Amino acid sequence: MGIGTDNAPVMVGVNNGVFSKLKEEVPQLILVRCLCHSLQLAVSAAAREFLPRNLEFLIRKHIGLVAPFQDNRNMNNCTK
Repeated sequence: MGIGTDNAPVMVGVNNGVFSKLKEEVPQLILVRCLCHSLQLAVSAAAREFLPRNLEFLIRKHIGLVAPFQDNRNMNNCTK
């Protein structure tokens, strides 16, 4: 038997998590962590460690550089 959970401490906590409490009653219980939540945690940790802190600034600056050309392209399409 298995239990699927997000990775919240209340669910998977070693001492007082739901899984540990159920495991006391059902020793063969298997924990299946949500793949989507696990992936999100991994991506968040990687982003904090490797992406520059001023990423938002860089994105806004890039959009500011590209937007005028995008507007001109759209206007040319509208007049045809």
